[in-house]
Amino acid sequence: MEGRETAVLRCSNCGLEVEHTMRYAGRLLVSSMCDNCGFTWHHEESDLRTAYVHDLESRIWTKPGRWLRRLRRHPVETALELPAALARQPFKIAREIITVIRG
Repeated sequence: MEGRETAVLRCSNCGLEVEHTMRYAGRLLVSSMCDNCGFTWHHEESDLRTAYVHDLESRIWTKPGRWLRRLRRHPVETALELPAALARQPFKIAREIITVIRG
């Protein structure tokens, strides 16, 4: 998923400890932008794509096990959530790929 988080970090451009907006694709940091000066750090494009493919592959292989654990802990809730979760996956992955391509 493309996610946006904020955190207080020291900006390498303005030197202040201020909020930064971070963009993620899956579990990978794509970019970080200083909310004070606007300086944006981007993950190196070729490395980001390689890392994303590796991360996606790992998530795909471990997903069945994660769903089984959820099913054992909360069988009714998980069974009700599973159809919608499966339907969302292609859109979620498509958004992540677009985020990675845009850098």
